[in-house]
Amino acid sequence: MRVYSGLTYSRTESDYHIFTLPFKHPGHEQFQGCSGAPVFSDSGELVGLVCKGRIEQDEIWAISINAYKVALDILAGAL
Repeated sequence: MRVYSGLTYSRTESDYHIFTLPFKHPGHEQFQGCSGAPVFSDSGELVGLVCKGRIEQDEIWAISINAYKVALDILAGAL
């Protein structure tokens, strides 16, 4: 299991939240198999799922969970 703390929220583009890594992006092979991994806020709230990255910008992109939150809450029994 890989855990990366210290991501900095950069911006939102369309359905994606973009985060800057706290270090130089090591290359896609380092993140192989991480697609779909959860991204949590500092307060522990699920905000997105990892879907891609940009090496040159040291970024991780996560699809926003907002569009799916109600469905996930229903499946989890929270609603």
